[in-house]
Amino acid sequence: GSAVNCTFINNNARTGGGAISSGSATNCTFNSNSASEGGAMYYGSAVNCTFIRNYGGTNGGGAIYHGSAENCTFINNTGSSGGAMRNGDAVNCTFNSNSAGAGGAMTGGSATDCVFINNNANGNGGAMNGYGYTAINCQFTHNTAKNGGAAYQITANSCDFINNAATENGGAMYEGTASNCIFKD
Repeated sequence: GSAVNCTFINNNARTGGGAISSGSATNCTFNSNSASEGGAMYYGSAVNCTFIRNYGGTNGGGAIYHGSAENCTFINNTGSSGGAMRNGDAVNCTFNSNSAGAGGAMTGGSATDCVFINNNANGNGGAMNGYGYTAINCQFTHNTAKNGGAAYQITANSCDFINNAATENGGAMYEGTASNCIFKD
């Protein structure tokens, strides 16, 4: 199904998608939804949506478990892996203050033209976590993790890394590759 101009507040599902199990969302707001996979959406696409304080429990994806996001904002979402998104791609999105065990904002997905600010992972990848995934033309600022303050095992192209920190290894990045990037502080 699809949802347009809707608001989803405090919905809960035992397994997938606290608000939407499968489908698309356009111009919607998701606030404080929860599920074991995909606190707001289990599978689908989101365009021009806002995700606030959603929770993806044991399998992660605080807001979206598997899908895509375009022109979306993710704030204070949490999950075991992928505080905002797990297994999905993001284009022109903002990730602010999301947290997870791994991939404070994203695990297992690629990002293009995105901004990652103040995300945190207790383990790897304060903002992004995932071997072989890419970040293109993204900005990573004030993200923190145990390994890879901003990113863990990704490929970064034309990205800016500013004031990211790790408690153990790789203040900005741990493993992975970077080209045409700026690393500051």
